[in-house]
Amino acid sequence: MTECAYFTICSANYLAYAKTLHASLQAADPAAAKNFFIVLVDERLDPEIENALPCKVVYAEDLGIEAFWDMAFRYSVMELNTAVKPAAILHFMDRGFGRVMYLDPDLYIIKPLKHVHEAHNAGSQVVLTPHSMQPLEDSFDPDDVRLMRTGAYNLGFASFADYPASRALLEWWHRRMLVDCRVDLENGLFVDQKFMDLAPSYGEDVHILRHPGYNVAYWNLASRPVSKQNSTWKVGRHALHFFHFSGVVPGNPNVFSKHQNRFGVDDIGPLKGLLDEYLEQLDKQGHDVFSTMPYGFGAYENGQPVPDIARRVYGANEPSSTRSREDLFNPNFSFLDEPARDVPSGRMPVTRVMSQIWKERPDLHRSFHLADDNGREAFCRWFIHSARSEYNLPPEAYTSVARATGVLDKQRHQGPSKFLSRRWLANTLMERSTWLRGAYRKLPHDVRVNIREFVMRTASGHGTKGAQLSGPTSFDASLPAGVGIYGYLSAVSGVGEGARRMTDIVAAADIDTSRHVLIAPGHASESVPLDNNAQMTASPFNTLIFHINADQMPREMDRLPANWLRGRYRIGYWAWELAEFPKAWLRSLDYVHEVWVPSKFVQNAVQKKTDKPVVVIPHPIPHRRDSGESRTSFGLPNDQFLFLCSFDLKSFVSRKNPMAAYEAFCKAFPDTGPESGARLVVKLHGGLDDGENGRELVTQLANDRRIILIDVPLSNERYAALQRLCDCYISLHRSEGFGMNIAECMQLGKPVIATNYSGNRDYLGDEIGYPVRYQLVPVRPGDYPESGGQVWAEPDLDHASELMRHVFEHQEQAAEKGTAARAFMLDRYAVSTIARTVHQQFERIQKMHFRAQVEERASETMPNASTHRSS
Repeated sequence: MTECAYFTICSANYLAYAKTLHASLQAADPAAAKNFFIVLVDERLDPEIENALPCKVVYAEDLGIEAFWDMAFRYSVMELNTAVKPAAILHFMDRGFGRVMYLDPDLYIIKPLKHVHEAHNAGSQVVLTPHSMQPLEDSFDPDDVRLMRTGAYNLGFASFADYPASRALLEWWHRRMLVDCRVDLENGLFVDQKFMDLAPSYGEDVHILRHPGYNVAYWNLASRPVSKQNSTWKVGRHALHFFHFSGVVPGNPNVFSKHQNRFGVDDIGPLKGLLDEYLEQLDKQGHDVFSTMPYGFGAYENGQPVPDIARRVYGANEPSSTRSREDLFNPNFSFLDEPARDVPSGRMPVTRVMSQIWKERPDLHRSFHLADDNGREAFCRWFIHSARSEYNLPPEAYTSVARATGVLDKQRHQGPSKFLSRRWLANTLMERSTWLRGAYRKLPHDVRVNIREFVMRTASGHGTKGAQLSGPTSFDASLPAGVGIYGYLSAVSGVGEGARRMTDIVAAADIDTSRHVLIAPGHASESVPLDNNAQMTASPFNTLIFHINADQMPREMDRLPANWLRGRYRIGYWAWELAEFPKAWLRSLDYVHEVWVPSKFVQNAVQKKTDKPVVVIPHPIPHRRDSGESRTSFGLPNDQFLFLCSFDLKSFVSRKNPMAAYEAFCKAFPDTGPESGARLVVKLHGGLDDGENGRELVTQLANDRRIILIDVPLSNERYAALQRLCDCYISLHRSEGFGMNIAECMQLGKPVIATNYSGNRDYLGDEIGYPVRYQLVPVRPGDYPESGGQVWAEPDLDHASELMRHVFEHQEQAAEKGTAARAFMLDRYAVSTIARTVHQQFERIQKMHFRAQVEERASETMPNASTHRSS
């Protein structure tokens, strides 16, 4: 057999992982372990430490990479570890090894890797393993989209045979690693890994090893359960050859992998034993000692740490070079202060480091707009007062900015006004922020976001109430007719979905439109992908729709530059679930010229508090993609009638009132077991840790064998399939602003039983559904926000149970109502239908506020009739 080199790559603080990998290879295949190497991406080890290692060490700086020190300064430790991989493989080929196999340091070898060698013996030049061979559609992380972003193949393992074509592939890969080995998912890069998606196209005889026992890890464990039969580890009926323990936490056996949320240690079955064994080996191999070793390329020659931002600025601005270590690791920060090449020049400077920070920070996007002089100045002041400490920057990194703001202040001769005293206080808070950090971190996330951005804007001299309307608006008739939609367009939420549907409506109304992304408060992850046309910029059009609820209106609009709003007609799209619009939100009316709402119920609540137009523009209910699954996929019985209800334990459970659906079901079908003809399917979000009420509710439902509890996240497509598979939807809510679940099930042709109150009354009537009688009752304290003195519906459970029994016993009649409901929804709530309403409203606005001004100006400049005749 051609001789094979096995190697891993790590820095010194990861040597316990490398030693554990070697020990596992030694136990599984002693012959292979003799040709095992560690490529060390770090300073040279103390000879005593190196000599004690059980295998040979090759230093990354000795791999023959001409631009090595440029890469060492450009990249983080993780990026550099992956960037040297192709060069290391070529290095071992040059040493005479006919095959070279890379193994991540956190792999654990169980059996010899014979299938890799069999593939090479059959002529394969490259052997790769796919991340997963089964779709990941259960809404946990990672999923199919994440794997598409990070790479089809997991480069924690790769094997290459020495052929001209494989060398050409490696040399191309190495060239790309000189400057492109970075985590930049937005631009399709994830260190070295994404490039190997092209290996089957660019290489020859590339073998995708689909044996389920190779590279088992958190990303494919859902389809590859691990078991132990006698003393043999198995994956299904196949032997386990190696497991990839990515994301373990040494010393903490209660974490399976910190990089995912699909599995806890209690969910992995017998694999827990292998995890414990692996953690024990890490401890035995000296993790406590090695993990404290500093990264040798993490500091300048004088010992000062290299800021991560300095690496990123260098990488974004400098081409690959053969500069020396002495040159690059000399603590010179002047390049950070150079003008940014990608930002137009303006009154105030924006440097390379400022541009890089601004690109990386959504909160800065929201607070400071670099195309606007005021926003640019505000950003400069924030940078001087806050960024220098947050990013550990020396004075050389902000010299030009400090000089420019100092000159500006002298020109203005600012006095000790009330505004400046407030601004001085905000600046002081930012400069002394470390003193207050402990108390600040105890505040709720939304409160922290608001405080942070208010202080940032006040300290910079940026206005905080400039968006409120005061007096008659002068509309700019020169602006092109069209609609700019601002909203949480990328947020996975009801408000975000509403904003996305509004963009579909406006497009269908044949109105020119622009889309502008706001970042939802408290949403750390914005995960709905959008095209590049949806950005946080000024709309060119004369009409703006802010698809955000009233409580967030001041917060969002006060951030925008005044010239983004000036001369434009503003519409707020608001939802609300109670009969009285909160007094605390009345200030939001001062930011808009009119309000759009999803139902007559919300319209009545808002209209009572304003003389501005309040227009009903309902949510469209378009055809939705369906995963196409059967009942079996969800564990649902095929021979029983299924009622469906859904709710979110993390929301206000009292409004959705799920126990009412359960109690009505028990009344309708008393003392019957699961073998009876009817079951209640409860789809919930959240889990047993969501408060005492949530635990009690879920426990009660779970203990009733007639109830089918679905307590896993579902994608939109899978939830649409669940709605299709059930026979009737029930919602005994106490109030709805619109009732999206009700409307969606009606559009699917399902009979729906729902409380005859609030938003769903617009479309659910006796002819096409089953409205439930109710009584109005006071909202109890704590059951809903801003609910003091308010009432909502208490559904009649006897009536609801009668309707459930009727639907079950008269299924053909119920199906006829479902068919009628579907026809009604397709007619009244289609995108095209609602688009016609939006077009009419848009024409009204244009005629009243923009065309009228054009006509008025024309009449002012036109000679009067008598003068014209006399001339």
